Amino acid sequence: MTDSSSPPFPLRALAFLKMVFGLRTFPWCFMAVFWAATFLQIFSHTRGFWIYDRNAIAAGEWWRLVTGHWVHFGWFHYVVDAGLFLLIGRCLEYIWPKTSRLALVLMPLAISGGLYFWDTEMIRYAGLSGLNVGFLIFLSIDSWRKDHKDWFWPAVLVLHVLELWLETAQGGQGGAMVPFDDPSVKVATSAHVFGVIYAVVWWLGTLRKKRPAATPV
Repeated sequence: MTDSSSPPFPLRALAFLKMVFGLRTFPWCFMAVFWAATFLQIFSHTRGFWIYDRNAIAAGEWWRLVTGHWVHFGWFHYVVDAGLFLLIGRCLEYIWPKTSRLALVLMPLAISGGLYFWDTEMIRYAGLSGLNVGFLIFLSIDSWRKDHKDWFWPAVLVLHVLELWLETAQGGQGGAMVPFDDPSVKVATSAHVFGVIYAVVWWLGTLRKKRPAATPV
């Protein structure tokens, strides 16, 4: 027996597609970064020009502070990072459109700046993982703020704390265990920490702002 008040399936399907691909709700800015990362992965032979390289940045190649987050150490690294990035962006650009788009510029600079000034041993860095951690931590705290009875988001926070501890304890070999195409590369735990710091500062800045009552997920 069906609910007569429920709209027919074609209308519900159309409403879902409108929500996902609508001009207002579609994560256009996150998608732009996603395609930039995709382009650079396809042309991975140019990675050396875009990657975060401490010595090159010191020589004046400042674009690497941002573009270093768009390149990856292999296709598996790209798929994991870029896929999660797009899923998170789908939620954030809907809930906090202005500040999430601003974070696409400021968070890479904050993470890279943190690496440059406080992690002097980090010579090279690549990937969206630092941004993913920052965005996911912000989304978790913000969603928990909306519903204190929801156990899912606190669980996400606890898992991230455990992951950071595991990465630190195993010298960059723990965490997500993502294989890289360069065996000398380790998980950049400090980049994840700076992402968390940005997320907390960002969340504190939204406390006086009204949060939308509904999310697209």
